[in-house]
Amino acid sequence: MRREAVVLLGMIEDEAVLPYLYKGLNDKSPAVRRTAGDCLSDLGFKKALPEMENALDDPQKIVRWRAAMFIFDEGNQEQLPALKAHANDPAYEVKLQIEMAISRIENGDEALGSVWKQIANRNKNS
Repeated sequence: MRREAVVLLGMIEDEAVLPYLYKGLNDKSPAVRRTAGDCLSDLGFKKALPEMENALDDPQKIVRWRAAMFIFDEGNQEQLPALKAHANDPAYEVKLQIEMAISRIENGDEALGSVWKQIANRNKNS
């Protein structure tokens, strides 16, 4: 039920839902936390970056990976300390995503946002 509520909140493209998605990101259920991370990533609001930095400490690797992916998509120099502090994540896929985020930010490459966000933006501009 909580996961379903998070999914519905994620469909509301308004920053007003962020506090509720943050609550989901800290839920006791890994499925709810992962879904909240997915929703935050799909929405792409940069003001969620501090919460996603905190999610790099989640016990579940899928939540940490989603957080690293969001930071790769939306992050900037401000996220480098958090990324570097987690650069030795025990999960290979999380570690790789963190390395990619660090590389993108340090090399000054422009963040394009998630694939979902790129498609949505392309459709808006058509």
